[in-house]
Amino acid sequence: MKKLIISLMMFGSVYSQCLGDMNGDGIKDILDIVNLVNDILDGDDICEEPLCLGDINGDGIKDVLDIISLINEILDGDDSCEEFEPSICDGLTEVELWGHYYDIGVTYLDLANQGLTGSIPLEIGCLTNLTWLDLENNQLTGSISQEIGNLVDLTVLRLYNNQLTGEILPEIGNLINLTGLYLGYNQLTGEIPSEIGNLTNLIGLELENNQLTGGIPSSLGNLTNLTILRLYNNQLTGGIPSPLGNLMNLTGLYLYNNQLTGGIPSSLGNLTNLIYYGLSLSSNQLTGQIPSEVCDLIESNNLWMSYILDGNNLINTCEEELSICNGLTEVELWGECYNIESTAEIDLSGNSSNGWEGGLTGEIPSEIGNLINLHYLNLGHNDLSGSIPPEMGNLTNLIYLVIHFNQVTGEIPQEVCYLIESNNLDVSWILNGNDLIYTCE
Repeated sequence: MKKLIISLMMFGSVYSQCLGDMNGDGIKDILDIVNLVNDILDGDDICEEPLCLGDINGDGIKDVLDIISLINEILDGDDSCEEFEPSICDGLTEVELWGHYYDIGVTYLDLANQGLTGSIPLEIGCLTNLTWLDLENNQLTGSISQEIGNLVDLTVLRLYNNQLTGEILPEIGNLINLTGLYLGYNQLTGEIPSEIGNLTNLIGLELENNQLTGGIPSSLGNLTNLTILRLYNNQLTGGIPSPLGNLMNLTGLYLYNNQLTGGIPSSLGNLTNLIYYGLSLSSNQLTGQIPSEVCDLIESNNLWMSYILDGNNLINTCEEELSICNGLTEVELWGECYNIESTAEIDLSGNSSNGWEGGLTGEIPSEIGNLINLHYLNLGHNDLSGSIPPEMGNLTNLIYLVIHFNQVTGEIPQEVCYLIESNNLDVSWILNGNDLIYTCE
């Protein structure tokens, strides 16, 4: 046996701790072969432990075949084991999380609103069968560990509303089955990793209310299934990437309260599914003209212009200035919004104690006829001109109508005549101080 040991000394080599590093010195060399031979001579040839350092060929027995395998590895120059690291998951059948044990094969884990504290345990990365992980609305601290990237079957990851810090690691891009990624309302820092663009099944991406910096990755334009993108209340800089215009399923694009610069890309005009408050770009540092494609979108979808203009330095180049009001539920009159359902009284008289100084000019907007629940309308003592719109005849709940002392001209429309008669309105409050022709029978 001594001759065997001596004859093997020529095969020494540097090696890191791993299978074959028998004496644990971080070097795979002749001394490891000596240790392996001694194990066999001492009868320690059966491997009972899950990781058996001397079982080089993996047959469960330490024998001369393992010596030959070890010699061959050295001859082949296989002297690096830097990638080898025993996993904390090896041999586990269950995992302890916050004092409770969960089977290693669990697929659904909902621990939202449980008052959880501390950091997210590394062992959570052992639950590789998880499809749903919800830890939102707790008091979790620390960073999102890279072990989360092991959970490649996840469809939903909810870490919303905790106190998590650190960066969003690129390993998040491994979770290609995700449909929902919700990391909002934490204290996350650093840049949004471009690897999120790999998650092409995402429907919802919410990273709002963090401390994220850097630009919005152009790779987010790959997420064509997205319906919601929330990046507001961060510290994002740079321009709005043009590829976001690929996200034609979006109903909401929320980028407000960042430090974005440059203009609005014309490609955002492709987002034809946006709802009326769904394009929110306010409180950034955007400049330039609003592209015509975006103007068309604003008009066709009744988007709120204030959610785009406010807090920016944009030039509104749309053909006509669009309403600051919600076109579905409100009417804009002289720069103010009035709810269609709840507005019962409007007093804009220039000769009243309502605090209004008067000075209304132009024609009476026809949209006023949409306020069908009005009981009281006083526009007297202003500088209104033009004719009375026939749409005012729709105000069938009026009991008080005052237009006197303006510069209104023309005939009273028949629709308004019917209203005056049916509601017994005082016609003098309409005619006096105007140049109207009374044609009501």
